[in-house]
Amino acid sequence: MIKRFLWLLSFSVSITIFAQKSQTYTLSVQKSIGASYITQHVKVDSLKSNPFIGFSVALKGVSINTKIDKVYFKNSDNEWQVLMPDENNDEKNAWYALVFLSEDILETQLKIDFTTPANLESIKLNFYFPDDTENLLKKYNIGSANVKSQKILSDCGCPRPTTITRQGWCPDGSCYDNPNPAATDVKFLIVHHTAGSNTSNDWAAVVRSIWNYHVYTRGWDDIGYNFLIDTNGNIYEGRADDTRGAHFSGHNSETSGMALMGTFTSVTPSSTMLYALEGLLVWKCCDKEIDPLTTAYHASSGLTLNTISGHRDGGATECPGDKVYELLPTIRNSVDSQLTSCALGVDDEFAKNFVVYPNPFTDTVTILLNNAIVTDLEINCYDLHGRLIFSRIKSDSSNKVELDVSNLSSGLYVLRLASDEKQTYTKLIKN
Repeated sequence: MIKRFLWLLSFSVSITIFAQKSQTYTLSVQKSIGASYITQHVKVDSLKSNPFIGFSVALKGVSINTKIDKVYFKNSDNEWQVLMPDENNDEKNAWYALVFLSEDILETQLKIDFTTPANLESIKLNFYFPDDTENLLKKYNIGSANVKSQKILSDCGCPRPTTITRQGWCPDGSCYDNPNPAATDVKFLIVHHTAGSNTSNDWAAVVRSIWNYHVYTRGWDDIGYNFLIDTNGNIYEGRADDTRGAHFSGHNSETSGMALMGTFTSVTPSSTMLYALEGLLVWKCCDKEIDPLTTAYHASSGLTLNTISGHRDGGATECPGDKVYELLPTIRNSVDSQLTSCALGVDDEFAKNFVVYPNPFTDTVTILLNNAIVTDLEINCYDLHGRLIFSRIKSDSSNKVELDVSNLSSGLYVLRLASDEKQTYTKLIKN
């Protein structure tokens, strides 16, 4: 009974009052721990309209990161479940994690297994209640125009993908951005996974929870990633573009961090998620004049890296998961192909005037014009190195052009169609 009383004296509670969304509990331990340590049960308050509860943990102690074997938490069924460590656990004297709890959980506790005896100094638990995004959008009268940015045709020709704005994923304004952003000259694009759940009915709430975890548990100025992508292919704005993030094992200069939300150690991302990632990479490569197929010296880490790298290339982590990491060579090649294409420039409305078939092709490609207004059509064909293969001008009034391409070798080509300062492109595959 005395031992239990002494333990309770070391339990302090501090409630973070920010739109009543966070509860922080700090447990001061200050003693040597042997093989295992179990905390007392911690009550979880119930708030309405939450799709889940973001539960984050910070453990502090001398060399604690190297001495922890596993950490468990009690789930809503009162069963022990492994708490996966943060992929950015690069602090020697700290250990961090974020998990999403069922919204009906009433209490939880931790069990910590150690490989060697450790001095565990403090345990910080944070519970974040993200609220339902649709409720927030209605409550704060956020219209559709403020939720998503529009696709923008950049100066380099490759469009910046449509993204969900900070106001779109955090309608009440509680997820403030970095008050003192540090600009960085982006030369490396770093792919991550967030190591969280692969499914959600409210991905914007997941982004809010990651922001809360990064700011209130990790102590960062903002969410660590520059961009986040959900399984439906939606891209979310994180830290301001071209500002230094907190995602690459402490070596963040000259990088942009792009995180796939979920865990991809044994699960392959959806095709829509990968398509969105490639579109983001294409735009950044185009915008920053990055060659996606090369390597370069990264001064901050002292490493020679692929310009499109995985998080594990710069630190001791499994991020972005085996299933994503093994796809990176294919992704680099796809980005290079798309970069060659879109660098020519695209006008989406102009593209609606044409149907190009068959594709893949063998000997002939037909261009069918849907709009007779298109005149003096310039037709150029390029290989993947951007070299002009052939050029033709259509100046008559017919609505069909047939191209003899029987002399082309098998492979991928880019067809550019231009008229009156408007242009579009299509990729062609020769069998």
